[in-house]
Amino acid sequence: MNYIIIDLEYNQNFDFKTGAKAPSNPLLPLEIIQIGAVKMDSRHEIIDKFGTTVAPRLYRGLNPFVARVTGLTGAQLRKSPPFYAAYRGLLRFIGNEDALLCFWGNDDVRELFRNILFYRQNPRRLPLGYINIQRMAALHLELPAKQQMALGTMVANLDIDTPLPFHNAPNDAYYTAEIFKRIYNEKNLGIQSFDLEKLILHNMELKAKSDS
Repeated sequence: MNYIIIDLEYNQNFDFKTGAKAPSNPLLPLEIIQIGAVKMDSRHEIIDKFGTTVAPRLYRGLNPFVARVTGLTGAQLRKSPPFYAAYRGLLRFIGNEDALLCFWGNDDVRELFRNILFYRQNPRRLPLGYINIQRMAALHLELPAKQQMALGTMVANLDIDTPLPFHNAPNDAYYTAEIFKRIYNEKNLGIQSFDLEKLILHNMELKAKSDS
């Protein structure tokens, strides 16, 4: 069994004329512009890494806040592969061995499948089983059920060296993997299954509303 720790960065709509947030497409409120992943084996050793930027096609202008936080540039993204190519690269990286996806929180898993469906790729090529490492961290620290800790805060809590900047998908995937390695507890894995059919149905309902 391999563990695939995935982190994502997104772009979102922005009105460059007014400088205000603009309405988003409900089928894709957040468009992936960077994917980072780390592969760990059953002994929790890092055996491979993956990273790519992704050219946005829906929200082509890079939101200034996103640019400031991630350090990415519009010029860099324009030279990047489209989502379908990045997704296929991620699938090759995951490979054919049994794997569990791992994320810091529940947001990235949902947005990953949203992007896959929006760009008409096959979501069933991904494992649906996943682990919320942020929740594992909360259990490790015995925090209240609804209290969550930011990635950087947990990294500091565990005295993990931080030579790489945060808010970069490959770097954040690496830090998440280091946390997972240190707090791994079989009782706290909390393996979940992403409800793909629910998301597909939700998208169908959104499309029906927009067409009516």
